[in-house]
Amino acid sequence: MNQFSIFVKEEPKYVKIDNAKGKDKAGYGNYEYALTGYDPNGNSHPVEFTGHGKLKQDHYLRLDTKGSYVITYSEAFENEMPKDVFNKLNQE
Repeated sequence: MNQFSIFVKEEPKYVKIDNAKGKDKAGYGNYEYALTGYDPNGNSHPVEFTGHGKLKQDHYLRLDTKGSYVITYSEAFENEMPKDVFNKLNQE
């Protein structure tokens, strides 16, 4: 319900793909991921989203979120995210 609340702001979160934490539960090729994401301030958040197919291992994504709801995602690169966030993603 976060996506409908006017009190919840939109913000990016960054994740590193770990296919061990993704599953094709329905058998249709869409993988459901449960990962730890980081906001621009470096705070961690549990994130769940569905990828269109199995995503590339160890790639970084920027998730556009509203609360726990993932609106969309796109590939992210080191120079596009805060250094602290990049370092935390690589400690996992």
